[in-house]
Amino acid sequence: MQFKVNNTAYKISFSFFAVILLALSTDKEKTILLILLFAGLHEAVHLIFIYCLSVPPKKVSLSLLGANITRATNASTSLNSEILINISAPVFNISTGAFFQLLSVKLSEYSALFSEFALINFVLGLFNLIPFYTFDGGNALKYFLLKLCNEKATEQIMTAISLSVTVFFSFASIYIFLNYQHNFSLLIMCAYMFIAIIFKKQNSLDYY
Repeated sequence: MQFKVNNTAYKISFSFFAVILLALSTDKEKTILLILLFAGLHEAVHLIFIYCLSVPPKKVSLSLLGANITRATNASTSLNSEILINISAPVFNISTGAFFQLLSVKLSEYSALFSEFALINFVLGLFNLIPFYTFDGGNALKYFLLKLCNEKATEQIMTAISLSVTVFFSFASIYIFLNYQHNFSLLIMCAYMFIAIIFKKQNSLDYY
């Protein structure tokens, strides 16, 4: 499904609907739907800040891999604005998590539900703040470094940091895989990280 609002094209792939259908039919606890809901709010916050601090994005896509926001090539955005755009959504998730955690204490009868809301938001927020290529934290760090260094130095620093983060998560994932019922989740994430480093799939250093 594809439609256009003003100058922004929105595309929702079949795989995204397939994930929703799978969640509705198999996820009795509705955890996947909650994750998708708060992840959607995460991306909505990014969009709000892009609209406020830059020009409307060229394209917004929803697929099996999540949301992808393609920025307009004619955007002219300051480095400080780019930092705010990238950290806005993780800060929103962490703040939302703190709010639900407070509610879980104040409203004990809904403690389990609000605690789950809080945990999902804390994980989304903190995970996206990891200083790695393509993650919000990595993009924010990249634009901060561009304020201090040239593009070549920034790229070298980001490569070193991303590689260090990947190595750390690799050891952590192997430990978890061997000791906690062969959990594959971190191994998959580490594979993605190595691929991102090898093929340089991070955003271009040409900021808008």
